[in-house]
Amino acid sequence: MDVEMIEASTSRPSESIISDRNLVKTVRSLDQTGPGANGENLERVWKQLTSASPSPFSAAEESVLRWLLKVMKANNDEADTIRRFPLTWCILGCAFQRIPLFSLAKSLADRKFMAVLQQTLKGVAKPSTEAEVSASKSKKRKRTSTASFELQSLKSFEGCLGTGEAIFGVLKILLARLDPAAHWSAHDRMGAEHIKALFAQPATDAVEYLSPLLVLCDYSLAAADSELFDSQESWVGVFSSAWELHLQGSVDALEVATHFSRTSISILGKIKKRLDFDDQVARLWTRDLDRFLQRNLVLPARSAYLNRKDLEVVIRALEMVKSNASVSVPILYSLVSSAPRVVGGLTTTKAEEAWMQEVFKMSERTIKQLPRDEKSQAMAIILEEAITNKSRIALNDLRLVSNYAIAGSPSETDWRLLSLIAKCDADVFLQSEDSSQLFDQVCDRITEAGAKADEAAMHELIESLITGFENARDLSTFLQKWFSQLSKFEDKALRSGDRPVWFTRVHRNATLVGGIEKSLTTKQIAGLLQWIEGQETLRPAAVFIFLDTIASAITRDDFADAVGNQLSDLTLKVWSSSKTPSDIRSLRWRIISKTVSWLDYERATALWSSVQTDLTKALQKAKFDDEDACEALDCAYHFWLSMYPDGRDQAELASLLTSFIERLLKKVKLEDIQGLFASQYFSNASTSDIPKFCSELPLAASRFVALLAKFSGTLPDYLQRIFSTMKDSETQLGNVLHVVMSNENNLSNKKLVGSVVDYIIETFSQALSKSFPWAEKRSRVAMVELSRVPDESITRQQRERLMESIIPKIQEAGRVDLQDWHLILGLLVKLMRRPTFYQNMSFSDLQNIANSLAPLCDESDSRTALGLSQLLYQLATATVRQMNDHQEWRTQYFGNVSTLLKDLAGDGSSVQMTLLKALLVIVLPEAGSKEKAAAFDIDETASALGSIVQDTLNNFAKAWRKQNITNALVNRVLIALDAAEALPGAVVEQLKVKITQLEEASQQAISNGSFSGWKLQSFLIKRFSSKVANARPTSFGQLFSTALPAPMPSGPVPDQLADFNRETVLEDTVDAATAGLDYNGKVQYVQSLLAGVQAEVVPQAGGSSEGQLLAIRRVVSHMTEAPAGLEKSKTFDLATAHGTLIRHLTLTKTVREFARTAEVIRQLLDVKANAMTQWNIEATLSTVAMIVADDPGHLLEASPSAYQWLCKLIEVVIKKHRLRLEGHYHILVTTLEALLIALARPSSHQRTSTPVRAEHAANFTRLVTLVCEPAAAAVSRVQHLSALDSATDAAKRSAGRHMYLVLMAYVKMQLDVDIPRDVREALEPGMNSIFDITPPEVRKILNDSMDVSGRAILREMYKRYTKFGKWSGV
Repeated sequence: MDVEMIEASTSRPSESIISDRNLVKTVRSLDQTGPGANGENLERVWKQLTSASPSPFSAAEESVLRWLLKVMKANNDEADTIRRFPLTWCILGCAFQRIPLFSLAKSLADRKFMAVLQQTLKGVAKPSTEAEVSASKSKKRKRTSTASFELQSLKSFEGCLGTGEAIFGVLKILLARLDPAAHWSAHDRMGAEHIKALFAQPATDAVEYLSPLLVLCDYSLAAADSELFDSQESWVGVFSSAWELHLQGSVDALEVATHFSRTSISILGKIKKRLDFDDQVARLWTRDLDRFLQRNLVLPARSAYLNRKDLEVVIRALEMVKSNASVSVPILYSLVSSAPRVVGGLTTTKAEEAWMQEVFKMSERTIKQLPRDEKSQAMAIILEEAITNKSRIALNDLRLVSNYAIAGSPSETDWRLLSLIAKCDADVFLQSEDSSQLFDQVCDRITEAGAKADEAAMHELIESLITGFENARDLSTFLQKWFSQLSKFEDKALRSGDRPVWFTRVHRNATLVGGIEKSLTTKQIAGLLQWIEGQETLRPAAVFIFLDTIASAITRDDFADAVGNQLSDLTLKVWSSSKTPSDIRSLRWRIISKTVSWLDYERATALWSSVQTDLTKALQKAKFDDEDACEALDCAYHFWLSMYPDGRDQAELASLLTSFIERLLKKVKLEDIQGLFASQYFSNASTSDIPKFCSELPLAASRFVALLAKFSGTLPDYLQRIFSTMKDSETQLGNVLHVVMSNENNLSNKKLVGSVVDYIIETFSQALSKSFPWAEKRSRVAMVELSRVPDESITRQQRERLMESIIPKIQEAGRVDLQDWHLILGLLVKLMRRPTFYQNMSFSDLQNIANSLAPLCDESDSRTALGLSQLLYQLATATVRQMNDHQEWRTQYFGNVSTLLKDLAGDGSSVQMTLLKALLVIVLPEAGSKEKAAAFDIDETASALGSIVQDTLNNFAKAWRKQNITNALVNRVLIALDAAEALPGAVVEQLKVKITQLEEASQQAISNGSFSGWKLQSFLIKRFSSKVANARPTSFGQLFSTALPAPMPSGPVPDQLADFNRETVLEDTVDAATAGLDYNGKVQYVQSLLAGVQAEVVPQAGGSSEGQLLAIRRVVSHMTEAPAGLEKSKTFDLATAHGTLIRHLTLTKTVREFARTAEVIRQLLDVKANAMTQWNIEATLSTVAMIVADDPGHLLEASPSAYQWLCKLIEVVIKKHRLRLEGHYHILVTTLEALLIALARPSSHQRTSTPVRAEHAANFTRLVTLVCEPAAAAVSRVQHLSALDSATDAAKRSAGRHMYLVLMAYVKMQLDVDIPRDVREALEPGMNSIFDITPPEVRKILNDSMDVSGRAILREMYKRYTKFGKWSGV
């Protein structure tokens, strides 16, 4: 029980003072009265202690402490009772909290606290013999809340645990007060050090009182009581903290192994077995014990071995735990294998491998005497730990362990243990003659294994064996062994019962199939097939299984050429195989099919002649419950493909395939097949479901449906049957239509596509009689798939029929849902993009669509409303364009435009402005043409649109003044501003709008985060630049601000910026602002924008300079080269802008801002290279070096993109400004060295993983190769015609005198830190390019400047360069 220390109050109540006096009296009377017959005096002291208010004086607590320790020190029953009484330790804990540390240390030392503690712990760690029975009973009853003051009871199992619980609580309090963070004064620190000195005993003495603590932890696990002890989760932590205070010595690890290892590992074993134990206690105890044993046992033992080859600690630990070896030894090995690795070079790695191998040997010897099952189970756990922690085990030891698995009869084989051995190191089966014998023995046991064997474990074993042989480049040996094992089974025996693993788990095994081309050469695979051909007897089942696996693995042309028709020849050797199971015999067609796919026409024809009779018979008499039918159908199709389009037997094969499908449609009920066409990926269908496979194959094959269409006048019977079967399933219909219409071979068949589209139109017609085509499920699916068909695949007649079906239904429907409108308008736009003149076509059709859309555009959010408006604009533009080009019908069609204009007189809907925009956009470019007169009054149309725009803008300004913004008004003004782009300049000038009010409204909308505000501002700048107050906006911070705008009285704005593309909004505004500016004007505008960047170095909450940077990028992209003779400004130019941005780059706080700034700098260096000066180049290099070295904003650690952008800056400098680097290579080399060192900088961030660092290394290598292997364009200069030396060679020589410093830095980096392999491989091409340009004399300087270690690394690098990186001229 803990009592918190609280500062004493200056004014204490009288009750508190009386209570303190009573406590003092009680304490003084203890010498006369003692603890009481039943401990009642101790209970009185406890109650008065807990009720007494905190005080700066602790005399009473010190008196209690001293009296208790004096009494507890004696050797009699009364003292033993007090020592064991839990309340005694609670009182001590309370006193420990209240007594100042210095006084506490003196009292503990005077009264021999450590001796009392040790004496008590020795007693409670050994419950009395008389208490054995009561202990067993105590496990069956619930633990009592209070302990009796009776010695026999306190000696019981439950009594000892109660005392231990109290002792742990006291030690926790005391150790917590020793924490340096809790010391308030120098006096306290001195007292804490004195108390620590009490615990500072040699390990031989410390174990005397600490080992009972672990025993108590172990006892607590044995208690069946479901209730936890007080602070039980901290018990192991208290024990570990107490041990940390002992005097450290050379034999500490031995003492830990002798006194702590058995109990600690026993606790870990019990925690793993007991699933009902408290999760938090189990987690914390496991963590603390693992940490304790690794720090005090494993790491010292490893150091002793690495330094002196001393294994005494491990031997002692294994000796202590061998009584429970089946549980303890695997746990001890787990602790050793999971210990932190030693960081070092190759020698250290080998030494640690030897250490782990020694530990494994001793572990194996310890568990060797266990019964067979326990021994195998323990070894399996050890191997799992070795695999998890990537610990190497010697091959001889693994071979020895394999005897555990194969010691008994074949039926007693431990397949799990064998699979773990193979996972650990498959070389145990393939490195020597003994390994080969072991491999043969294991394979024979797999062959002899019965149905009761663990097939999953055997599968894992085989997977590991395949991987091992693949890594050893000896996969052919495994394949030969596999074929030999397959050949041991008679075909007749495979018809019944469970098949062996060789047939079920190795056939078409993904690991094996993927490794054949990877690890075998073409010569090896050809030799393997010749070896099979040379076998005396060939069992058909073995040949089919084996060859099918080989065939499925061949994907590359060189392997196909090497194999040729060997697979088919071997298959034909065992062709007549009546005893072979049908599913295995059907594989012969799959092998032939695969072979045909890579044979040329002549050999494919010869092969067809060999199997023609059997294949024809198989298809003509096929049963649709036999896998032979599936494989034969697929084989015939591949034969037909090999002879397409004009082969000798192409017609016969086509007839064979079509007749098979006809039989299929007659014999099989498609509606009864489960899961038919349930997915769009029919090619993944399994041959196990024969009817399903045969029914889906024509759709899965590339040209099968087109073949069926060739023999059909209209829609193939196959598709007709499918469509009739799926009347109630729109999903299946959609899948079939998608597969048919996404196949290019089908799309090239106009008759087939036309038939399918006609079926879709018929589906529409059926839906029209019941409902609307977009409301009925089947017709809706048809609409979706029709929208994906290429425009040219739908004929004009079909487009017109579709329009005639859909347009009247839109008028009839009235109101259509939003999701339906997107589908309808998308399809109508698709149909009208090509000439389509349907019956009764009229401009009123567009008006009706606009009228139907109008309510939805008013109610929807702004983004949706603009999207619908754009779809309507695309439809209207496509329709108006083709009608305007039609000389016969244009006058009649546009006659209804006057009706639209009359409707607009009464304040028409917003989307009708979109129709007017479409009319003006199409007709205005042709206005005034003598060849084609306008079919309607253009001026009246433009004036009508201008009038609506004018009224909308004025209403918008009034609404903002009144702060009464509605959704409909915002959507209307957005559509109006979009339509106003089509207005002629003369109409815009006549608009009666108040620019000042509109500008004020736009600024209010912008401040409220409204998209319409920015849209209006762009319109005003573009159309009324001379009248607006700010025609050149210089602040775009609000556009990219993350701060939430203040809500309006009417609620949030309906067109929030978050719903739109902010970059597009900014580009529109900047384009409007720079429309009339010359070169100098744009430079001045950049200067104004840069002022905003500098002002936002310390942005407000939610602010960002991203908008300013994007605006600068946009302006620079519009700038052409400065005109010749143009006078430059003396105060500001683009070079000055670069300098400002390069300084800002070092001040950025976010990765996004950093990337935007770097992007603009790179644009200036690249696009405006002529405007840059020497200072700009050197400033860029030095800034990059400074950022990489210091990382002021911690951005390199925050995101991988920061390093990539720095590399891009250096890349553009090298490419565009190579000539400026001459004479300044020292700056470039310094920057490259900084970028190189950053690759090795340690980081805990997850995104700086090895693949990311390898990518960064590749970026750095790109920079090095650009320097060492420059392009001619980068280094070219005006040369005399007689110059014999190229600019490229001169640049290489210049770089060769400096770049060796980068190579030297790389060597030094390898000495300092461990560089991952992926990073080294990415850097190697760059280092090789440095070797290429470094002359011999500089290489000598490089060699002389290094020590022995550096020269060793350099020598290895140079060897690899001469072997792999040096161009040999071949």
